[in-house]
Amino acid sequence: MKKRKLNNILQWVLVIFIIIVVNFISEKFFTRIDLTEENRFSVSDVSVDLFREIREKAFITVYFAGEMPTRYKKMQSDLETYLKELSIQSRGKLDYEFVDPSPKPELYNKFGKAGFPYFPVTERLSPTEKKDYKLLPYAELNLGTYNGIINLIKGCVYVTQQRTYEIDVQKATQNFEYNIITKIWSYTRERSKVVGLLKGHGEYTRANAPDLFEELERYYTILDVDVSQGEAISPSVDVLLVMQPNEPFREREKYEIDQYMMRGGKVLWLTDNEIINFDIGAQQSTLTALRSLNLDDLFLKYGVKINYDILQDMYCDPIEVQEENPKFPQRKTVRWVFHPSLEAFPDHPATRNLDQVSIRFGSTIDTTHIEGIRKEVVLQSSPAARTIQGTQFIDISQLVSRPIPPNLFNKGPYTLGLVLSGKFESLFARRNPPVDSLAPTPPTAAKLPVNVDLEVPKMAVISDGELATGMLVKNQNQYVPYDNKALVMNLLDYLSGDNVISQIRSKEVVLRKLDGNKVIGNQAFIQFINIVIPVVMIIAFGLIRAWLRRRKNLSFQNKSA
Repeated sequence: MKKRKLNNILQWVLVIFIIIVVNFISEKFFTRIDLTEENRFSVSDVSVDLFREIREKAFITVYFAGEMPTRYKKMQSDLETYLKELSIQSRGKLDYEFVDPSPKPELYNKFGKAGFPYFPVTERLSPTEKKDYKLLPYAELNLGTYNGIINLIKGCVYVTQQRTYEIDVQKATQNFEYNIITKIWSYTRERSKVVGLLKGHGEYTRANAPDLFEELERYYTILDVDVSQGEAISPSVDVLLVMQPNEPFREREKYEIDQYMMRGGKVLWLTDNEIINFDIGAQQSTLTALRSLNLDDLFLKYGVKINYDILQDMYCDPIEVQEENPKFPQRKTVRWVFHPSLEAFPDHPATRNLDQVSIRFGSTIDTTHIEGIRKEVVLQSSPAARTIQGTQFIDISQLVSRPIPPNLFNKGPYTLGLVLSGKFESLFARRNPPVDSLAPTPPTAAKLPVNVDLEVPKMAVISDGELATGMLVKNQNQYVPYDNKALVMNLLDYLSGDNVISQIRSKEVVLRKLDGNKVIGNQAFIQFINIVIPVVMIIAFGLIRAWLRRRKNLSFQNKSA
């Protein structure tokens, strides 16, 4: 009997020892296994590394909680699962909570004033009964002294055939990590990257794009770049941003930009070849003109040609116009084919997860094959598009009274944005460096005919010079429309080598749905499997356990006797 007690004590000591050892090992060598094909429940290495670097503790308050339609419950559950995993991986640097906003009307006012209104949805309970909900699909981030709002459904809202708004649950689930981590990353990253702003050719300035520059100054150091005196572009410039030049480039200026590329530089061009001074609402018509920048040979050397045309697309932004009716004047909303609204994007880190991009009087891009240069399309029109060439007279009243027949819009899709990388040959490879009156001395830096054994240069070309400017309303530049600002920032991140966000964007989540036809045909069998079988298994387990315990007791009594 004493020996039996001793064995029991030793067994308990051994179990406790094993538990302590396992806990110690798990603290030192933490791991979790995600068996989903796309690592749906895993946190990316980028996110883990980010939390290793930040010093402050982050706290996230989620207001996407409480009572809501059944179709959104899974989204809420997936968000909670992700935050739980992120909290574990952060090793104590992240905590979170879910708050039901429905009994707190002050929360709806707070988010509404901040530009984040509630999301109204309706759930049909029966053919004659429905229920309305006011959802707050947002989260609040507190990180040190920073307090900001995270939009959990950015780019994930669509309009149904009944003209109601719905959330794309799959896309929103896929974007959880991107929306949360980018918000944290944006306020913890070091401003080590430099964006050079080219000037001297009538380019757009901070006054033309205040919304964009507010974002730029948050993440980058901005440096004005002037190549008119023949000075080489500083190697500290990570990306050169060229925003709609309006005056021709001299050969020496082209040379300095070309050589910056040969040294592994990165350039983002926002430019088109049509001059259109048109303030909708203040005028009814305008005459366009061609823009001569003396850049065609430089672009062609790299395999790009920006055409002297204007894109028209049936998928476009609406505008309000005044009908010419002296008796009953009224305003009318019409589709403005000169302002294409792009919604389908090629699979590229710079455009993934964008919602809509608005183009205004953009030109199209053609390409030529250049050995060693890789071209990736990032923006393109819809198939229902066409172009008009050269100088044009644009009259709103004419287009309203005699709209263009839809059957003429059948030439798309057209390319409007490209990213190029690889082995670029200099435009001045077999020429002497140019000099002129403004730059009479030869360049001090050695001329490079080809970018060899250097950092691979990259160049992005968007054929819409107004892409990043605010919408012109009554001669004042206001908000940047749609995701134009996000596209410019994404391209700058991509060109500068800031791959943190690109890696998070590449994660895709697939919500695997049941086959509807099979569900209907096997409904009774599926219900039996999901309801009856678990109950039977629990009862069977209880009976077997009771039988084994009884047998053990009988065996113990027989030995004692």
